[in-house]
Amino acid sequence: PKQQAGFGRKVVAGRLADLRSDVGPGDCTIHPQFVPEAQALLVPMEESQIPGSSFEGLPVVAGTDGGNTGLMALWQKCVHLGCRVPECASSQGFECPCHGSKYTYPGEYSSGPAPRHRDRFALEVDASGSLVLDPGNVLETPRASVKTNAYPQGPSCL
Repeated sequence: PKQQAGFGRKVVAGRLADLRSDVGPGDCTIHPQFVPEAQALLVPMEESQIPGSSFEGLPVVAGTDGGNTGLMALWQKCVHLGCRVPECASSQGFECPCHGSKYTYPGEYSSGPAPRHRDRFALEVDASGSLVLDPGNVLETPRASVKTNAYPQGPSCL
């Protein structure tokens, strides 16, 4: 029988407008939101940062309509050996406690043994204005020489 819910199936994360204000409350800080059903972290992404980045042409950012900040869903696992990668608020990124790979808030590789950027899930906004994540559609992006976000922005957590 096919699963009707759970990892690998589309997950409604919530209303896009509410998620936007939770992730980037407007005080120049980022608060990644964890979506347990998708094993994903939601992070903000400005539409102006996409052209020329490794995300251009991929369905990894949703909700940039009207100049609004969009959202991106990062898989919680490290692309090196699959450890869960927590947020490091002081460095403004993610740091893997297992082997030291470091990533910017948009999940771009910064240092360590990871072979590429963090994996992302395809996103869409449904007719009701809810953000829908698709953990069945994992998108990989290679390391890029041009990053959309400066890292680190403070002390490391490791």
